[in-house]
Amino acid sequence: MKKYTISIFTALLGIFIAGNAIASTNITLVPSTVNVVAGQKVDLVVYANSNGTKNGTVKIVVNYPTNLLSVSSFVQSPVWMVNTETGYDLIDNTNGVLVKTAGYPRGFTSVVPFGTITFTAKEAGVATVGIIDGSFALDASGKNAFSGNSQTIINIGAVVAPVRTTTVVSTTTTTTEDGGLTGQEATVGSALDGLFGTSTDDDLTASAFSSMMGENLWYIIGAVLLLALVLWLLFWKRSKDEENNNKK
Repeated sequence: MKKYTISIFTALLGIFIAGNAIASTNITLVPSTVNVVAGQKVDLVVYANSNGTKNGTVKIVVNYPTNLLSVSSFVQSPVWMVNTETGYDLIDNTNGVLVKTAGYPRGFTSVVPFGTITFTAKEAGVATVGIIDGSFALDASGKNAFSGNSQTIINIGAVVAPVRTTTVVSTTTTTTEDGGLTGQEATVGSALDGLFGTSTDDDLTASAFSSMMGENLWYIIGAVLLLALVLWLLFWKRSKDEENNNKK
């Protein structure tokens, strides 16, 4: 009889524990891991799961490191009725605490989104954001059905500065043995030659002509003087002939 009583008690206790486990409400942060860099924003969605038991009111208390993160905003999911009373609605970026409370009309019995927290990553490091004690989920009888805490790990990388490269264009002029230019000036000179039709052959022709003129200069002067003398003699003879004809 005693063993039978113990078995019944054990069975009832198991049913009671199982009933409480089924009735427990989980409040979770999604995603559970995030990788960002300093200066970026990251959204964490808060979900409430009543596991089949009707819940009506949820309060979340969220803790985060203020040296790595700051809350930019919180957006309550539609349908929820927000409670803005003191102690139920708070964003404290000095102490790293966010508190939000809202009621769900007619209650919920499954997984529902509660709201979205937007954080800004401040500097490199590993930040833990967690649902902590003080949170609750009230069932239809007003009892707290909240079970367990949830957290998200945010890996914040350092911002890598872009590497800037500077291209230096050399403007050095080098004179070759034949007096030509090399380097950028020679290149520019070649481009100008092509643009205006000047070529190396033209320069050589002009140089040869100048040399020929220098060597034959005295011959040219003598030929000019001789031609001038012949013309003068012809003019003088013509004048004499006209003068003789006039005397006759």
